[in-house]
Amino acid sequence: MYSHAFYTFPVSFVFCILFIIIFLLVGEIIHGRVVIDENPNRPKQVPIGCILTVQLQDASVVGSISSILKQAEFSHFASLPAFYEIEIPTAISPAGSYVLTAQITKNEAVLFSTEKPIPVQIDPHSSIQMNILVVDLREGLNYFMKNRKSLFLNLIDEATRQWFKRRRELSWPEMIGKKGEDAVKYIKEKTGE
Repeated sequence: MYSHAFYTFPVSFVFCILFIIIFLLVGEIIHGRVVIDENPNRPKQVPIGCILTVQLQDASVVGSISSILKQAEFSHFASLPAFYEIEIPTAISPAGSYVLTAQITKNEAVLFSTEKPIPVQIDPHSSIQMNILVVDLREGLNYFMKNRKSLFLNLIDEATRQWFKRRRELSWPEMIGKKGEDAVKYIKEKTGE
């Protein structure tokens, strides 16, 4: 009995020491879900082969580009919401300003993205749970593709109207049959040159 108690104590002690070492090396984490809209339970299919990239950025210097402190990529998901986890670097200051961003890409094309960086309050002594809201950037493209014929025709129609309007402004039908000198003088008077 003594040998069994002696055996379990060192093993549990070793696990405690390993846990503390891993905790000190890894630091805390930010975890949560990447969601498509305000309803975190609304499922949305994503194309096969997409990559979710979550970045923790330092936004302490106002007016400058945020520097990436940590980045995590996830490739094994088929729909949103998708779970993410990103490590908080141990050398991070709780007094700084930090933001999270997320993008879902396929073959370098961005399909989903955060509209604006999400502020994060860093607490070095606890993990943070936070959902990241992304928007489907393909919805604007889908609208364009569905309506491209009418949008194109409207664009051509407007361009044609502008061309005829400009042509009317630059034409001088009252100068037909006049001498060249008189026509030049008349045009200069009308244009202010």
